[in-house]
Amino acid sequence: MFKKVVIALIAAAALVATGLASWWLVQQYRPGPELLAAAKSEPPLVLTAKYSAGNLRQLSPDAPEWKLATPVEIPLTFQVLAIPWGRSDKGPLTARALHNNKRLYIRLEWSDATENRHTVRIEELPDACAVMFPLEATQPSSLMMGFLGRVNIWHWKANWDAQYWATGSDSPAAADIYPFDDDPVFYPARAVGNLRAATALPSAVEDLLSDGPGSITTKDRQSVAGRGWWREGRWQVVFARALGTEGPDDFQFNPGSETRMAFAVWDGGRGEKGSRKSISEWTTLALQPIAPAPMTAQRRER
Repeated sequence: MFKKVVIALIAAAALVATGLASWWLVQQYRPGPELLAAAKSEPPLVLTAKYSAGNLRQLSPDAPEWKLATPVEIPLTFQVLAIPWGRSDKGPLTARALHNNKRLYIRLEWSDATENRHTVRIEELPDACAVMFPLEATQPSSLMMGFLGRVNIWHWKANWDAQYWATGSDSPAAADIYPFDDDPVFYPARAVGNLRAATALPSAVEDLLSDGPGSITTKDRQSVAGRGWWREGRWQVVFARALGTEGPDDFQFNPGSETRMAFAVWDGGRGEKGSRKSISEWTTLALQPIAPAPMTAQRRER
């Protein structure tokens, strides 16, 4: 009987200690009241995808077409809904967007002192970023990227980027999925006459679905393209996808419409992966409508 009492007391003490430790961690790492109040009171930022009739398939971060896009600074914070918690020291994420009535292009840029692209050892983690679009009614919060509803996530990973653009695939099936197969900007190897070898990766971006933490799945059809550049302590990543697709689990974009989107950034040099990441709140993505063609003199007379 005495042993049972001792065991019960030890279990109770362990339970209390665990509760106190959890409370302390939450107090240490949860967002402050100022941040929470600001998130509730401030309207969502608006990222406008302006229309450009130029040859957007030639886009790179340095392409002159990006001068049309208005940059938007997206604040990043740390997630607090799943262990491990962490603190984000990332400055704001700079986002730009364009469309040519066929494809949507999103360019993300953020500071990162180290380029974690070539992960050789198992303990090495790549840098990464992601954009998320809700497939259901807009959730009140984007925390955990899909915590409160079904979402479509485009996840760019630096190690996938290194593998895909170093090898790639010239198969017809891959060319159908990846829209930049003959693009000398997105595909510099072909510009210098070097053909890529076959690889299992259809893109440097993984097209995902999620219903919440632990529910992320890879879609059968991968339809998002992307590439990343790291220069002078900053990542620049360009995503591209057709506005409309046949995929039932793809978010569909229409010029003149608005939707919500959220962002996430992983710093591989700090051991960030999975739920340990810097995240944003919702941002409104507005696709600029296409202006109607001006009427000719003959049409006006009629």
